[in-house]
Amino acid sequence: MTDLIESSTALLLVAIVCVSYGIKLILFGGFVNSGVFIQIFGIQFGIGEREPMSTGQRWFQGLLTIGMGLILFHFYRTST
Repeated sequence: MTDLIESSTALLLVAIVCVSYGIKLILFGGFVNSGVFIQIFGIQFGIGEREPMSTGQRWFQGLLTIGMGLILFHFYRTST
């Protein structure tokens, strides 16, 4: 019984994190990594420059993340 409680609590926490991160993306945006920092003999090192997300990217990823959180919240509601 405690395993079910712990797993449903974890599911609720992940759902809350997804929704709040999606709202953060929409309101404040995020960054996209472009290119690589350095490439030696075909091996890439680093992540290159960080550029701000465009408005379309912010809304798409934000709504997608909120949707995932709502789906997880639905699974939480049906499991309890």
